[in-house]
Amino acid sequence: MATETAVASEFLRTVEVHAGELDRLPDGLHRIFRDDLDVLIVRSAFPAATMGHVVELLQRTEHGFVRMPQEFHDIEREQIVFYGDAMSHNSVDEQGPPMERYLANAAIWREACRQLFAADGDYETRLSAIFCSLSGGRRVDVPHYSDGRTYGPSTIRMIPSGRGAPFHIDNYFDGVEGWQYLAKTMNLQYPINFFTMMSPPEGGGEIEVSELRFNDPRSTADGAINKDDSGFASQRFSLQAGDLFAFAAGRFWHRVREVRGPRPRWTIGGFLGFATDDRTLFYWG
Repeated sequence: MATETAVASEFLRTVEVHAGELDRLPDGLHRIFRDDLDVLIVRSAFPAATMGHVVELLQRTEHGFVRMPQEFHDIEREQIVFYGDAMSHNSVDEQGPPMERYLANAAIWREACRQLFAADGDYETRLSAIFCSLSGGRRVDVPHYSDGRTYGPSTIRMIPSGRGAPFHIDNYFDGVEGWQYLAKTMNLQYPINFFTMMSPPEGGGEIEVSELRFNDPRSTADGAINKDDSGFASQRFSLQAGDLFAFAAGRFWHRVREVRGPRPRWTIGGFLGFATDDRTLFYWG
């Protein structure tokens, strides 16, 4: 059954639901959008065995994805790597990916993903079905750019041992061309982030969400990166392979804790946004 928590020690309004009980939370994603919920966890959204199989395939060289470095231009250096372009800033693409490259890689990504999940059930089909069940009967779709080409439905992220994601917030995308286009038809003031755990590391790698909200006067932020996360309460969430995590990433500062042990952290996900007419839920990578 759906479990909802909001106690003093757990300041985030959180709901957990099993993948077989999505009808218990028919408008869960819109609740995050309208600031009625902070975190939504779907346990076993994808079979753990499926995720284990696809990670095994990703570790081979013939997976078909374009690998995009996030820290250094040299892709062979150990670093956080995205499989497919992400519609966000990073140390290599400070203004986000050029749209021509992003859209070309999005088409490659969709075909590679179909092949990756071919033996276990199509990723986009399963993800869309989950979002349909959690979006109050709204249409669910991947957005299209002005020339008709489709955005990427997700990206895959690999975080190696010794690395994590810095303390940041997901609403500083004004300089990202592809994001600006989406903002014309969606309400993206407070974006929602989603990801499914493909393979958790042996230690660390938890998503940690802080009590610090966007525009909080206590913030020492410089753009999307906060210089000091000390002194703020936070909640950590541990996920198993196949669990889906969605949260108000544009409202709360957050980070991924440093991965420990030899096994990387593998996730697949992106962002969610509701159309300005409130009839469609879009998702993209």
